[in-house]
This record gives sequence, structure tokens and C-alpha cells, in this order.
Amino acid sequence: MIKVNEFRKRVLELIDKYSETYEGTLKEYLISFWHIIRLKKENEIDLELLCELIEQAFNSEPRSFDTSWLIYTNPPDISENEDEFKCFKDTILFQISDLHRMEDSCLLDNELKYFGIDSTEGNRWYNFDPFTYLECASAWLEVFLDSRSIQEIDFSWSMLIHFLEMGRLYE
Repeated sequence: MIKVNEFRKRVLELIDKYSETYEGTLKEYLISFWHIIRLKKENEIDLELLCELIEQAFNSEPRSFDTSWLIYTNPPDISENEDEFKCFKDTILFQISDLHRMEDSCLLDNELKYFGIDSTEGNRWYNFDPFTYLECASAWLEVFLDSRSIQEIDFSWSMLIHFLEMGRLYE
């Protein structure tokens, strides 16, 4: 089991490794991540596996957006959902769909978007590429756990949901 600070270090190394060569959008990255991670539904998720999946998403063939995902317009209420994997699925498909709608409406062309913009559905976003998204999500995880003096955690699908949402929201 890797510790949180080691996870953060590895995420930053992956960002450095792929920032010059990866040309996909955040939407494309999340679609790849979804197609890879959904096959792990029966697995327990931990930080080691998450690092591997993050890297695999940078190297996978781009997949198409599925218009059936447009039903996801808001992040799910985590407190009302007992099935952690379903809630994770709803979260990532919401993010992909929200990015798709922003792309279609040209909101992502806004040069000031990294100061924060609301999507067409009214959801706030601060990070719009895989690198700032992962950097901010991993920074949040480290700060969140450090503030509680926790260095090792039993990572879960529920924690991954928070990780994804902080990729969207953490500045």
C-alpha cells in the first residue's frame, strides 16, 4: 500500500511525463479512464491501482462520447447512494457529459475559464485539462488527509468520487 504523499508524488510524475505528449482533452481523458476503470468494478480500489489506471488512461485509444450519457446533468448525492460504484459511475459520466455540453456551447473557449466557470447546467468548474484536474485532485487528497494526520488510508470507490469532484472543483 502506498502512502498518500507517495501517491501525490507519482501523480505529479505522470503529469510531467505526459504533459508534453498527451493531446487529448479532459473529456477524452475521462472517457478513457471510465472505459478502463469500469472493468475493475469487482476489485477493491487503492492508491496503487489508481496510479496504474491514471497512467493507462493517458495511453489508451480515444473513445467516442456516448450521447446516452447526456442524462447525467448534476453530480449524484453521495449521501443518498448506497452503491459506491454506481455513484462513482454517475459522477464520472456527469463530468464527461457536463464537459461535452460546455464544449458544444463554446464555454471552454473562455480564456479566463481557469478562474472558474459554470457549465450550461450550472455546475462550477475550475480545471479543464487532465493535468490541472489530476494535480488539483491529488493536492486535495493530500491536504485533506494531512489535516487529519492520516498517511495511509483504505481508499474506496467513495473516496474516488471525492477525488473526481475535487479534480473539477479544487483550485
